[in-house]
This record gives sequence, C-alpha cells and structure tokens, in this order.
Amino acid sequence: MIKSWQETQSGYSDLLLVLDDDDKELKKYPKNVLVRIGPRVGLSSGCNLGVKLYPDYKYYASAGDDHRFKTKGWDKMMIDKIKKEGGVGIAYGDDLLQGNRLPTAVVMSANIIEAMGYMIPPSLKHLRIDVAFRALGLRIQKLFYMPEIIIEHLHPAAKKAEWDEGYLRVNSTEMVSHDSKNYVIWAKEELPIIAKKIYGILNKR
Repeated sequence: MIKSWQETQSGYSDLLLVLDDDDKELKKYPKNVLVRIGPRVGLSSGCNLGVKLYPDYKYYASAGDDHRFKTKGWDKMMIDKIKKEGGVGIAYGDDLLQGNRLPTAVVMSANIIEAMGYMIPPSLKHLRIDVAFRALGLRIQKLFYMPEIIIEHLHPAAKKAEWDEGYLRVNSTEMVSHDSKNYVIWAKEELPIIAKKIYGILNKR
C-alpha cells in the first residue's frame, strides 16, 4: 500500500500509518510518511485518531493496508471532483471488487467530519464502515463514484488474499453482530441529525 501511494499520489496527500506498538516490522517502515505508534486500535478508531492528530487538512482519505492505488493523481482528481460539486462530499473509485456498490476507500471533505464530530461512526469497529459512507453520501446527495480511479481492494472475498488471522478476527461472528447492530442504530438515530447539519453547511454556500 505504501509503495502504491508513493507511486501515484500527486503531492496533494500525506500518508499517516496507524501502527500497533507490538508490530515486529516497525523499523522497516519508510521515514517519509507520518506514523502513529500505539496500542492496537480498530479501523474506525484509527481513522478518527488520525483526524484528531492532524486537524488542519481540508480533505481526508480512508484506506486499508490491503488497498493498492493504481491511478496516478487519484488524490488531486478526487479533491477536484468534490470542489467542483460545491466543496462538500465523499468521493470513491473502483476497488475492482465492489465497484460503485460500496465505497471501500474514500476521500471526504473535512466539513463533513466537522459536522459529524468524527470520520467514521465510533460505534463501528471495522465492518459496515463502507455502508455508512454510502448511506451518508446518498442522504446528503454528495456521493461521487469515479470509475476512472482504481484503488484495488486485495481482499479474500476477491480471492486476492488469504483468510489469515487478521481477516478472520475482524470478520468474526461477534464483530459482524456488533457492527451490524450499531450501524442500524447509527443510521436511524444519528444520520438524520448529521444530514441536517450538513444541509446547513450547503445552504450557506
């Protein structure tokens, strides 16, 4: 993932790695990326922590270590798309698995995060995050699919990786139940409030 980011980013993005303090590979990570080392956190907590650590960006991206950036200039292209659509929105490309159905890697404008108070619903640990991104983008009519951008998802479901301990842990019955239940609660109770706040931002433009 690091290598693909280095080869395709156009200077509009920095890469923050949220790393576990027990990672035996810590010394091998490159020095030209931002790094946060600490106790193991989930995908949701890691992204939200990154936003808090670096609050001055106008756009934030969320991608996993099993994503590979394939399209040169993807960061500028996504930012330009959101700017063109009014400066508020969520953009995503084709991950060669879900296509336009789910945004598994996104660029999101910071004003949305400010309205929500987070990038990813904290009640979600790892799953249903892409479903939440989609629900939010559709609710505020600011979800932008960009098929010309490829961010490949090397997931076991695509038969591009093995179901190792890490994948099995975050796809356990307990995790599926927890995140599925909390997504339903978030979509019912929080999403309408968030959408109203974002509509307020849009109406001021």
